[in-house]
Amino acid sequence: MGTLNLHTDITKRKEVEEALRNFEIARKKEIHHRIKNNLQVISSLLDLQAEKFRNRKIINESEVLEAFRESQDRVKSMALIHEELYKGEELDKLNFSLYIKELADALFVTYKIGNADVSLNMDLEENILLDMDTAIPLGIIVNELVSNSLKYAFPDRENGEIQIKFHKNGENGSIIEKK
Repeated sequence: MGTLNLHTDITKRKEVEEALRNFEIARKKEIHHRIKNNLQVISSLLDLQAEKFRNRKIINESEVLEAFRESQDRVKSMALIHEELYKGEELDKLNFSLYIKELADALFVTYKIGNADVSLNMDLEENILLDMDTAIPLGIIVNELVSNSLKYAFPDRENGEIQIKFHKNGENGSIIEKK
């Protein structure tokens, strides 16, 4: 009878695994950064194209320029998602509460020019993380709701309020259930 002890040093393997994890994180951050930059270029190109129509009397300026502005807002809302993912610690999930706040603030700056006293009231539960498949379409919906509210909800009034509430819902307290 005897015993056999076998020891293997796995230090190098663990170091390689950690290096691969770090590389993957850096790669995903770079992808989000590049997507954000490309979307910002698209937004700038839309702005340049809209500039061609600003001084033409033949074209119904409000419709053409409004179409360009709406397209820019949609592109900016997607770029903001990728910017938040780039800045955040979670590369596959977005802190949607923070995103809503930044998106709504940006839209208020864009549209508030004609709305003297329209206020924004947000009730957002903190740290609600959404995956990309949920965050992008939901971000576009929030973009449409806020921008349409700013454009059309207060035509004959000098003041008003837009409320945004976002909280977890459901038995398990999550918004996303993957099956």
